[in-house]
Amino acid sequence: MATGDLETEKKFHVEMGWALPPIEGQGLPPRRFTSTYYDTDSRRLAVHGLTLRYRSEARRGRWQLKIPRTEGRRELEFRGAGRRMPRDLVRLLLAYQRGQRIRPVATLRTSRIGVRVRQHEGQANVLLDAVAVLRGRKVVERFSEVELEHRGIEDPVLDELTRRLEEAGAEPSPCMPKVFRVLGLPLPSFSTMPDPDAGPAEHLKAVLRRHEHHLLIHDPGTRLGTDPEDLHQLRVATRKLRAIFRAARPMLSLEWAEALRGELAWLGDALGPARDLDVFLSHLLQETENLSPAEQNTLAPLRAALERERSEAQTVVVRTLEQERYLRLLERLEAAAEAPEIKSVEVSLVNLARSDYKKLKRAMQDCPADPAPAWLHRLRILGKRARYAAELAEPAGGKPVSRFMEQVKAFQDLLGEHQDAAVAEARLRKCAGETSDPLTSLVLGRLIERQYARQQRARARLAGVWKKVKKRGRTAWEA
Repeated sequence: MATGDLETEKKFHVEMGWALPPIEGQGLPPRRFTSTYYDTDSRRLAVHGLTLRYRSEARRGRWQLKIPRTEGRRELEFRGAGRRMPRDLVRLLLAYQRGQRIRPVATLRTSRIGVRVRQHEGQANVLLDAVAVLRGRKVVERFSEVELEHRGIEDPVLDELTRRLEEAGAEPSPCMPKVFRVLGLPLPSFSTMPDPDAGPAEHLKAVLRRHEHHLLIHDPGTRLGTDPEDLHQLRVATRKLRAIFRAARPMLSLEWAEALRGELAWLGDALGPARDLDVFLSHLLQETENLSPAEQNTLAPLRAALERERSEAQTVVVRTLEQERYLRLLERLEAAAEAPEIKSVEVSLVNLARSDYKKLKRAMQDCPADPAPAWLHRLRILGKRARYAAELAEPAGGKPVSRFMEQVKAFQDLLGEHQDAAVAEARLRKCAGETSDPLTSLVLGRLIERQYARQQRARARLAGVWKKVKKRGRTAWEA
């Protein structure tokens, strides 16, 4: 079983022989460990920013997998001997293997000293690593670096530690894993947009690469099932890719694009029940925090039943991600991001995005004063389409399009809040109809009223949010 934490760090380049400056804190015991790094022949892990290693220290070892996150890297540890990857780890990496063997690519021996600085519940470790790169038993390269690992530390403390390191001669450097430096690999960057003058094919490829990467880095966490956000983000990437292929249809081979959209729809449908339960359970937990202990206890059987249902849904998720059909889809998405089947490059991405915005605008003009939930759900879908089509046009459209996307996301989120409340109300009504306990019925009735109130609040805000969308839409598409 994996254990893990979120790791946030800064890195600094230092010359060999550099010494840590005096830092007030707890001195850490010196350490010496050997790390053997693994990847596929095509460096598929490194391409997406992951590192996999077996670290041995004092005759004990651990497998460690680091996965990039917006705010740092998530580190997972697995017990096991270095001769063979643990079965749980192999399962987490199925999306990256896809027929390729994971093998050793570099071995590093590190001598580490450091200081720990504590602040309230947080801490920062200032670590000086002297690294020897091994080929067999021979040292072929040496270098040193400083890592400033931190969790729960306030910025002024981090700034002071950074200042002391820089005054002592340490130079800030990109947070590049050591193995990337040894193998001469670049840090992956999927957020860089192509030049505005690049053709539509280049814009499309950049967007596809970005969302394929987003899907892949949340695949291991989705399989692990400990953080609902991984499943959410994988499903978001799935929906975005499907929407991008739809928006770009005029420039693509229709049969090719629709086949991919069909497979992405299959994946999204398979992940949907688990995600819906995550949303409902999270909101139910929030709603019950303000109930009395007796009222919370009366809902305990409902929560237990929902958690069992979620566990069963997780089994479906994992089985889906282990299917050859899913792995083939990943192959096709990777190929699509490199060489999409272009039918015509005589297409204006700005015009495509403008068209989707106009469809949303017409739907809002036709919207009744008191729209049914199905109508609002339709508006949400049209909002997503307008936003994802705008993403294709963003390099050419610049800041006006970026601002439009931000405002459409707010519109989309508001309608998503309404949809979540409507679904929660329906589920709670079903539960209320199945209980004969008076207190449970009373508590569920109160929760149903709250879901209705959530929907009404969302409806009350809709006109104001849409007004801001129209303002940004005029600037982006009608100027």
